[in-house]
Amino acid sequence: MNPRPHILMLGQYPLETLDSAPKIRTWFLWKALEQIAEVTFVTGTRKSRRAPLIKLIRQGNLKKFDAVYLEAATSTSMEIDLLLLFLLKSAKIPIGIYIRDAYPLFGLSPVTNLKELLLNWAWYISQWFYRQVADILFFPTQSLADCFDFKNKQLLPPASQTNLVKSIYQGPFDTLFFAGNLNQENGWSFLKETMEKIYRVQPSIRLLALTPTQLEDNYPWLEIRRGVLKDILDDLPRIAAALIPRPQTAYNNLAIPVKLMDYFSLGLPVISTPCLETAKIIVDNNLGIVSAPNEFDKASLYLIQDRDKRNEISSNIIQNFLSSNSWDKRASDLLSILLQTQDRFSSKRMD
Repeated sequence: MNPRPHILMLGQYPLETLDSAPKIRTWFLWKALEQIAEVTFVTGTRKSRRAPLIKLIRQGNLKKFDAVYLEAATSTSMEIDLLLLFLLKSAKIPIGIYIRDAYPLFGLSPVTNLKELLLNWAWYISQWFYRQVADILFFPTQSLADCFDFKNKQLLPPASQTNLVKSIYQGPFDTLFFAGNLNQENGWSFLKETMEKIYRVQPSIRLLALTPTQLEDNYPWLEIRRGVLKDILDDLPRIAAALIPRPQTAYNNLAIPVKLMDYFSLGLPVISTPCLETAKIIVDNNLGIVSAPNEFDKASLYLIQDRDKRNEISSNIIQNFLSSNSWDKRASDLLSILLQTQDRFSSKRMD
């Protein structure tokens, strides 16, 4: 029996609390990868991961790893992160790096003071360094990959959990669902307008928002809940659809919000604005409705009232989409790509 491959996985987020999309992604991918490989995993804040990274470097023997995978953060890498990557490259270990986003390329990183300006420059330096040492750059979407000049680019989109729900609920439905911060970036103004329109027609319909946001105003149609996805499982029999009212901007067109896959994990049809990459997933796989913001109320009421259509979509999500877009599937794809790169390295060494 061949030994399981030994993968060095590097993260740049602390995982004590899974309270953000990058942390959730890192944790689930790590756990899925552990099922099929021996994984040495180092992650944490800049301060907490420094010591284990130094220990790795001092121990030497980096050639024991078959491949390396870095889940890079939105921010910059430390000098010790870059040093380890350089040493791994020198040891001819295949390196794959996941590029999460590209805020500076779209003017979305603040540069109002010297510190922010330096961090912005440091992001560009980190990206340049990644391209020097990586054998593969992974991206969540093709549109984001197209923003980077690199010879070997692969897609590694966010994934869904497959164990949260198995049932297709029959209704009746009187609830819509939203997860995330209630702010302009997430389309809070669109969401308010939508719910006000629905409330005037059907005042029994509510919006359940799983959010950390504290609002000053109260709304008769809004119920705020704190927590994680599992905290709304008991509400699922009443939820018709989940909403993604993000404004259609150049950046939102190329990004996939992790909440999209969270919604599918719950078996919920999704109503989204026509941000390109998100819309493509929904339309190509029959997972919901893509709607202009001023039509969100009509799309929402349609899925609330047409239970057959709503449940047709939910059935498709649970029975077809989840299994081919699970974290286990993502980990398997990642390992396969990394080991193919290792095979090419081994062939070159033999030549």
